Amino acid sequence: MKPKKPNDELSELLGTADRQAQIATVRRLLAAPVVELVIRLDGRTNQVIFNVIGGQLPPEVAYAMLDGCRELIRRQELEAVQSRPNGGAPEKA
Repeated sequence: MKPKKPNDELSELLGTADRQAQIATVRRLLAAPVVELVIRLDGRTNQVIFNVIGGQLPPEVAYAMLDGCRELIRRQELEAVQSRPNGGAPEKA
């Protein structure tokens, strides 16, 4: 078995073996702010409002955050259905 080079895991995590690119990625990650996206629904008017806390949020990042939330909700929904008797299938009369 060939021994792993210590740099291989870091290259895999950062997606590049280029040392300068790795340094740039780590610097960017260290400087990245924590950004919160708060979504609020006003049930009286059905108005959806969102606020960004902690920095600027480019649209592609907001979409990625929303897609991640949608996937999490989908997984929770599937788990809830699967935990029901008969896997959520309606009972036969």
